[in-house]
Amino acid sequence: MWLVIIRHAKAEDALDFARTGQPDARRPLTDSGRKRMRRAVAGLIREVEFIDVLASSPLLRARQTAEIVAEAYVGRTVIELDLLAPGGEPEQLRAWLRGQRDDVVVAIVGHEPDLK
Repeated sequence: MWLVIIRHAKAEDALDFARTGQPDARRPLTDSGRKRMRRAVAGLIREVEFIDVLASSPLLRARQTAEIVAEAYVGRTVIELDLLAPGGEPEQLRAWLRGQRDDVVVAIVGHEPDLK
């Protein structure tokens, strides 16, 4: 298996967003974050021709990032995995990855510092 690890694109400032009263899980990408991710994915697609499995944290900013990746890799759908949310258990992620076929390219979209 090939594993591609993607940190979500630039999101709205956490403190500013907190003032809206909405939960952090709903914090979206910025316009510049979306644009930069589209450029980054254009480079990624030159290095990684296809992605078989695309999984994302359920938080909005990660999901939006994964959707940008899915647009570039036409036909990919995004699987939401709670275990990719902040504070997810690394062993659960490893178990999920072990459950994937050996001959696939898996891309995961999550958060720092959890993806380190």
